[in-house]
Amino acid sequence: MCPSTYVVHNAKRKAQITQYMTVNLECQDCHFIFNADVGSLEMDKIGTLIYEKKPTCPKCKAYDKVFITPLGLQQLDKWFMNYLNTKIGK
Repeated sequence: MCPSTYVVHNAKRKAQITQYMTVNLECQDCHFIFNADVGSLEMDKIGTLIYEKKPTCPKCKAYDKVFITPLGLQQLDKWFMNYLNTKIGK
């Protein structure tokens, strides 16, 4: 799945791109694979992804305890390439 919406914010003359995404994840507790709406994604200064909405397993209700599946990694790779193009292009 690709990012569903792109929103550009101008803050102090620096453009940031926010993408609302659904990412494929696996629960660490029960190993259930699911798609999670994580809202907007951003990256901090050390490269850690920051989700707007913390993922919750729909099966066991574990909160923010997930692995990224190979499909989820592909989805995040697409987001990251857009993120780099936005950061480098500005």
